[in-house]
Amino acid sequence: MTNGEACSLRPIPYCCLTPQDFPSPNIECLLPNCNLDPNPPAHLKSSNPSYWELSIQKNCCSDFPNLVAMNAGFDEQYLPQGWDVLDQNAGDDVDWKVLENSDECFSNNNCVRLGDDCGSYYNGTKENCVPVEEGVDVQAATAININLRTDVLDLSYPDGSVEGAPWALTFRLKMNTEEPFEDGNGDIYSGDNLTIYVISDAGESLVFDSVNFGNSTFNQANGQVGWKLISLNLGEWSDKTVAVEFRFDTGSGALNYESPAGEKYIGVLLDNVRVQSLCESGTQPCGNKAECLSSGACSVASCAVFHDVLPAGNSQGFCFQEALADCEACTVSADCTTPPGDPADFEATCVGGKCQYASTVCDSTTLLNHDFEGADLDESWTPLNDPFCSNFWSLTSNRASTGQQSLYFGDATHACDGAAPECTGVSDNTLCPTYDCQGLKSYTTLDIPSVALPSEANVVTLLNFDLFLSTEFDNLNLDQNYLDSCAQFPDFACADRLQLYAIYNTPGGGVSETVIWDSYDMAGSTKCGWQPINVDISSLNGQDVAFRFVFDTQDGTSNEYEGVYVDNLRVDKFCPGEEVCAGAGDCALASECKPASCVQGKCEYETVAGCCEGDIDCDDGNPCTVNTCLDKTCTTAISEDQGCCYAGVAYWSENFEGSGLPENWSIQGDEGNSAPDVKWQWTADMGTVGGGGLYFGNSATNSYKAGIIPVAGSIDTPVLQVPPGGDPILRFDLFLSTEFDGYSDGDFSDYEKEAGFVLDRLSVWASIDGGANFSAVPIWESESGQPLKGSTKNPDGLVVWQDMAFSLKSVAGKSVVLRFTFDSITGIDNDYMGVKIDNMQIAQACVSAVSTDPCYSTLWCEDGDGCTIDACGNDGLCSQENAYGKEGCCFAEPLMNYGCNDTTAEAEGWVITGQAGSPAQFECSASKPGGSGGSLHFGNSADGSYSGCTCGEVNACDGDCLISECFPSEFGSGPAGTAKTAAFTVKKGVDYEISFDLFADLNVAEGSIGALEEFTVRLMTDVLGQDTELATLVCHAGKCDVGQTANPGVTDPCTSGVNFQYPGCGSATDPVNGDYKKWKKYSFKLSEILCGLEASVPQTFINSLFNGASGENQFKLQVDFHANDHFGNCDQGLYLDELVFAQLCDEWPSQCK
Repeated sequence: MTNGEACSLRPIPYCCLTPQDFPSPNIECLLPNCNLDPNPPAHLKSSNPSYWELSIQKNCCSDFPNLVAMNAGFDEQYLPQGWDVLDQNAGDDVDWKVLENSDECFSNNNCVRLGDDCGSYYNGTKENCVPVEEGVDVQAATAININLRTDVLDLSYPDGSVEGAPWALTFRLKMNTEEPFEDGNGDIYSGDNLTIYVISDAGESLVFDSVNFGNSTFNQANGQVGWKLISLNLGEWSDKTVAVEFRFDTGSGALNYESPAGEKYIGVLLDNVRVQSLCESGTQPCGNKAECLSSGACSVASCAVFHDVLPAGNSQGFCFQEALADCEACTVSADCTTPPGDPADFEATCVGGKCQYASTVCDSTTLLNHDFEGADLDESWTPLNDPFCSNFWSLTSNRASTGQQSLYFGDATHACDGAAPECTGVSDNTLCPTYDCQGLKSYTTLDIPSVALPSEANVVTLLNFDLFLSTEFDNLNLDQNYLDSCAQFPDFACADRLQLYAIYNTPGGGVSETVIWDSYDMAGSTKCGWQPINVDISSLNGQDVAFRFVFDTQDGTSNEYEGVYVDNLRVDKFCPGEEVCAGAGDCALASECKPASCVQGKCEYETVAGCCEGDIDCDDGNPCTVNTCLDKTCTTAISEDQGCCYAGVAYWSENFEGSGLPENWSIQGDEGNSAPDVKWQWTADMGTVGGGGLYFGNSATNSYKAGIIPVAGSIDTPVLQVPPGGDPILRFDLFLSTEFDGYSDGDFSDYEKEAGFVLDRLSVWASIDGGANFSAVPIWESESGQPLKGSTKNPDGLVVWQDMAFSLKSVAGKSVVLRFTFDSITGIDNDYMGVKIDNMQIAQACVSAVSTDPCYSTLWCEDGDGCTIDACGNDGLCSQENAYGKEGCCFAEPLMNYGCNDTTAEAEGWVITGQAGSPAQFECSASKPGGSGGSLHFGNSADGSYSGCTCGEVNACDGDCLISECFPSEFGSGPAGTAKTAAFTVKKGVDYEISFDLFADLNVAEGSIGALEEFTVRLMTDVLGQDTELATLVCHAGKCDVGQTANPGVTDPCTSGVNFQYPGCGSATDPVNGDYKKWKKYSFKLSEILCGLEASVPQTFINSLFNGASGENQFKLQVDFHANDHFGNCDQGLYLDELVFAQLCDEWPSQCK
């Protein structure tokens, strides 16, 4: 108590000590967590505050469909029924209102806006939408406090079928208002903020505050205010009725028009407001986009992370499905139910998850087609040529829309008389075609024989042609007064007019000649270009119709223009469901990003590169980027999710293929350089394939030697954004030739031991303040052995371009400048090429189940063998291929391969033994863990386990079943089987190799102590007609268990097994899984296997090769599996793949003959 005042205690919202502090007991699908605030305010730091959040339980109610309690797209003129506006200043012009037909909206051109009609939210006096500060009758702006409340929403499933279901509110938000700020006392003023409250019987609860992102949806990636997807967790109100209220409060009338810097505020826009449950698999909880799969071909999935007002933030969201426009999703054809006409007349097919419809009662047909590429006008066409001049209908090559020729009326061979023609582009520039008749008017007709138009119902018939029309209207505007005079006064000279008539019989026996197209409808001229003309003649269907072109100049003046060209004249019948058009305006799917043209009566669309209609159009397939469409342009920003990693894509790249040093790169240290010719520089021809690249050295001498002077220099990158997740890397092509070129591995090892002794070094340093200061130690050095040893010398001793990369993990999630520095340290022994760099990019290396220590680049996979081609895959795994054809290299010759691709085990040559009828067998599986293709698998293909039980549901396994429901085994209890290859033949003189890949996904709780699951991979040979063990290659449990020294009756996991390690045994193993749950590659030389064995069988086998009459023998590879019981067999089982028996280049060791 101070000065007689009492201290008041206020509860801290969302504060908790344990998860049980969550206020609602109904949490069937929602798990409350009590999370420590990582950044508490200063006055709470000592108390270590925690706050609760609700996490959605995955698949809790996935058997039930999602329910939609509200879906407001604002397609109507007014707010949705039941919505209400609560305005404390009802008399001003600032309101929540529907904004219609506006490109500002996110979708469908309608949305809700908080503001005035001027695009701001200033409620003082305005003139021409600009605030008026002084004058008579000027009203100052006042505070705005205006709420928008939805109708009452029922967040429950009918009849209580799901209790405690998760619910979410999602909407699109675009806003830019006065930002929050801190006053001189350290208090935070919220600015002009939008808050959202949930109103229920228990009161109101704040669930959103725009202060959390500065009251603006400004996009840093493109510098624009854009649309932001907001999602809020409503699980607390599951099984209740609520309303949602959007509240906007400025606190004062100041800064309601523009910022202190003069930037106009736009207010608040809302679109696509939706409340739904989150039960279906497509809306499961997620932490990032990588966890979400699209629910079908007509949707795109993203992770809508909750924007709740929790002080500690919220790490969870749900998979948000956004529908593609004009797309009907399907699984089978029966799902397609919205054809463009009578369903009886259409056949639906489901292609790629999307519905397609084809008419079953109609075939689209071309009834008339002339491209005018022949020698003469069709004989059936009847022209009425000009009797006074050389104007007539002919085929000409002067102009053509497509092809070489078109139909023309006029004098096609008229020579130019010196005056420049109105329209250029005639194929022969000595000709100036015209319809001028030396002061006389020109008149012509061209009759086209009748065409039988279709009589089927609902078909569309179009006549279309390409037109080039040059008349006196090339330079005149055909205004409405001229058209009215033509229509009203018969004597009015309606000059230079081209018309198209349809001629057909009438029911009374007469003939109708009807104008179906008029050049006056298109301003009398095509303005020296080709235009498509499309005429819908469907009203004449069922009749025989002839056509007539009529061209009439009406007078003899102003006729020195070029005349009439017609090309590609067609009459087409279109069936229902086809998108036909008379003009581009008829094409319903046209947009700014997909402009349409009407080509021969059908809509054709062009995709504008880089243009977008919504965020969906910008999706780059990378779950670790945020793709946004703003002002029809895609922008991409790196996700802030530290758990997101996506290998194989570049977040930034530079190929140096311009005309100089790329923008924002800077060379350091040229000033005062004692060897000015030795420097960093861009070169046009020193890149990887002779293109542009960076070089340090003297480009005239191709070395960095400068007498006895030491040389050094640095070059800085632009500011680069490093991804926060995975292991971010800088990857580039590097050619590094230094005095290390001549070092052997031994020399380099000696160099590493000499402390303080440094030779030619390329190093990289990082700055996180825009290049002002750099790290005290480099983030990579060329002689660190990681992976270079001072130069890019290959195993053949040649300095070559290498695929180089190093980790940027120390600056993950930051904006950095990287500085490349080369320093020769001394002036001695510097006559080497130096440094060349090309094709630089920022990417990620990702840890996964198949790659716990991913490679960064090919150089990290270098095995030191010049006879292999090394590579680093996007999966982070190194691969080696034989360098076939390389001089001096010899490779194993595969004699037999077992891969189980598109075949059965028996067809491939395996002999399978097991319990007939048991679901757990050795068989060829069409898939394998973590890869594509088939493999040999022991397990139950029906449920993905290795259980021998078949009770209950498909997913039932072992302990869910009675022993009577599990198949007995001829080997004893538990699933078991044997797979054996055909015989491999071995001949004396050369050595052989047996290699294969193994994946063991077993019950670690049993297998790690060697007690139960047994498997072996052995070589077997024939002894007296029986397959007998020749050697054991891999052994797990069973006969290879070893007892502890102090207690022999208890298995010692770390000394048990043959070529297979249990968890926690050995420094090189995975401490969690050992050799379980991962592919392990095995390779054995036959001589190394057998020569160390003293048993009689291998010794007899070797003796038969070198002392036997035939000089050869045979063996088989046998895989045995035995689980020993019917419990805990619910993992995937045992996989064996890529079994190869190969003849080597090596001779059999002489000491082992």
